Amino acid sequence: MGDATRIAGCKPAPKPPLLPLELEKEIFEIAARLYPGMAPVLMRVAHRVLVWIEPIVYETLIFRGEDPPPSLQLALKSKPADFFPNNVRNLLLDHSEGAHHNQGLLLASCSGVRNLLLMAARPFMLPHVMNMKLQRLHVDIQNLFDSLEINFTQPFFANITHLDFWGYQGLETLSSPSGLSSLPELTHLKLYVLIRSVVCSFLSNCKKLRILIAEAFITSLKAVSLAAAIDDLRFLLMASGATTDDWIAGTRGERDPWARADIFVAKRRRGEIQPASRCWIEAADMIN
Repeated sequence: MGDATRIAGCKPAPKPPLLPLELEKEIFEIAARLYPGMAPVLMRVAHRVLVWIEPIVYETLIFRGEDPPPSLQLALKSKPADFFPNNVRNLLLDHSEGAHHNQGLLLASCSGVRNLLLMAARPFMLPHVMNMKLQRLHVDIQNLFDSLEINFTQPFFANITHLDFWGYQGLETLSSPSGLSSLPELTHLKLYVLIRSVVCSFLSNCKKLRILIAEAFITSLKAVSLAAAIDDLRFLLMASGATTDDWIAGTRGERDPWARADIFVAKRRRGEIQPASRCWIEAADMIN
């Protein structure tokens, strides 16, 4: 017969199975989220995979240092104008000394951020931050606004549900009409204060508040005294911890302090926390 395919017993090699594009896309997206370190490698598989995975790679930006790395600076200049606003949802700036231009460019380019952590805020960042429709904000708020008087009725605060701020010296004034009680969507609040009157004013005046965390050294006398004085299931003490690590865990769908607090308060409401007055998480609660 001459043709090798006609040799007795020989058949053409079977073609590899083809997956529907929708299923293939889902597989690559799941892999990129489960193993973020592998995402840059996955993007080299094929152009279609790059298109699927690249938005996931940029969904969370963690920036430590004075300047964005060269690859990020190049992306800021070369990507379409709507790429960063449409894809970056979580942004962490862990250092803000110097290099104001590059940091301002990064913040301005990421106007679609919903979850922001500024470890060392500066006033030059404020115009860029005010342009975001944030839902979660972790910040040294006094340094960001460069003021002791902050009007929380501004539209910037309208969508914030989770607020974690430190460095503010005027907490006693925040129960005023222009204070935190004016935030229409605030459900989770973390404070770094152990003053009973301040904590109680927030619990009373923030209408949608479901969780109030006071971060402190739990064994301190002030923390123990405050725990005994607050009779509200929404309140809990939480040990001082690694803010950046907790924030990163939250962006990955893992248990951050907000998630742990939600679980703890739900257990308290079901009567699963003993004694019922305990307002801090213990290892036996199986929450961490």
